[in-house]
Amino acid sequence: MATKRNPKRKTRTYACPNPNKPLCLKAIVKKIRTDKDFAKFIADLLCKAHNGDTNASRCVDSYFEPDNNELEGLCIPKSKRKYLCRCTDPTHHLLIDFVAHEAAGTRKR
Repeated sequence: MATKRNPKRKTRTYACPNPNKPLCLKAIVKKIRTDKDFAKFIADLLCKAHNGDTNASRCVDSYFEPDNNELEGLCIPKSKRKYLCRCTDPTHHLLIDFVAHEAAGTRKR
């Protein structure tokens, strides 16, 4: 019986900064969950950003801009939302950290 061969699929690449409009929280989570290459790309950038790499942080920001209505739906008070939406403050990256690392298969256990 002949064995089916799985040709190695081509890995997609992504640019920094993102040439398109940033994604809201719901859209980026959907993209991370459905596109393993994107999940790995974002997970790697998040690790670098959390270790002080401002270029990585800017790149994540170019792909992700949480929507105020989504933050309100998560019960995040207005007083804290301003911090989640500032490009110079990578704390809003925490909103996508788990899903990115889990989908990329890079989460440390």
